[in-house]
Amino acid sequence: MTLRLAFPGHRSTACLQEKRNGEILVTVTTQAWRWPDAETEGDADMRETAWINYDAYLVTTRATLHRDLKTFRVVLNQVQIQRPM
Repeated sequence: MTLRLAFPGHRSTACLQEKRNGEILVTVTTQAWRWPDAETEGDADMRETAWINYDAYLVTTRATLHRDLKTFRVVLNQVQIQRPM
C-alpha cells in the first residue's frame, strides 16, 4: 500500500507497521529548521542539517484503516510547521 502522506510543504516519509495484536501504526516524519542558537562554526555538515523532527502518528486496525486514513490525511494537511523562536 502506498500511503502518500506528508506534512504540507515538507519532504516527508511515511511508514505503516502491522502489529501482531491487530493494531496498525502509521507514522509520518519530516525534518525541518534548526535551533535558533545552534553553534555550527566548526562543522560544515551541521550547517546544512535540519535538527528538529516532526512526527504524526495514527493507530488503527484493518477494519477501519481506510476511513481513519482519510481523517488522518485531513488533519495532517492542516499542520503548519513554523520556524522555532
